[in-house]
Amino acid sequence: MDVEVCLYSGRPNPVFRLHGVEREEASRRLGALVAVPDRSVPPGGLGYQGFRLRPTSTDGSSDAGPSEVGDAGDQPTVTGSSIMEYAIGGGLVVARGADGGVRVSLDPGRALERWLADRSTRALTEQEIRLVEGSLASEEDPRSDFPR
Repeated sequence: MDVEVCLYSGRPNPVFRLHGVEREEASRRLGALVAVPDRSVPPGGLGYQGFRLRPTSTDGSSDAGPSEVGDAGDQPTVTGSSIMEYAIGGGLVVARGADGGVRVSLDPGRALERWLADRSTRALTEQEIRLVEGSLASEEDPRSDFPR
């Protein structure tokens, strides 16, 4: 799984890869999320935005891991479509399917985002680490109150 740290617009963002146990743990954490009905996707902004996790590597190879989100009763899902990307940030996880479908889940306490931040340090400069840590230091994220 490739993970992009969303820091910049106009220049490439740092990317790192999850292998083995880390990949399995990311899959477990993604599988434990609960979708939120009728939740809007917050708009982007400048600066640190969170992470983009891609189950398929940028080189086109497929990593084992979450590739589909199945039926969850009355909750919104991305069904019958491979997950192309997860956007993780601000207490939300947005799964985007190959067919354009979207599923929004909560990330309570930003636990998945914090877990990824701990692993991202191998791809970041000291300044970038401080930027990510500063954003995560605040439990209150303006995007968590984005209108439903």
